[in-house]
Amino acid sequence: RKSTKKKPTEGAITRAAKTVAVAITRATKATAAATRATRSTVAATRAIRTTIAATKAAKTTVAIEDNEYINYKYLFCD
Repeated sequence: RKSTKKKPTEGAITRAAKTVAVAITRATKATAAATRATRSTVAATRAIRTTIAATKAAKTTVAIEDNEYINYKYLFCD
């Protein structure tokens, strides 16, 4: 009766293949996590830019209103 035992090399190859598969899976997951992190950073940067733009717009509006008030005051009031 022949033994149906695998050859040692076959076992080693299978183990190596499994290790490689696990490594690839881990790398893929890490890449996905990094992509998510980058996306949230990009979103945060956009939010900051929007805030800055809004602040600038608000400042401009206030400045214009102040100027109009000063002009009005000096032109029409004694």
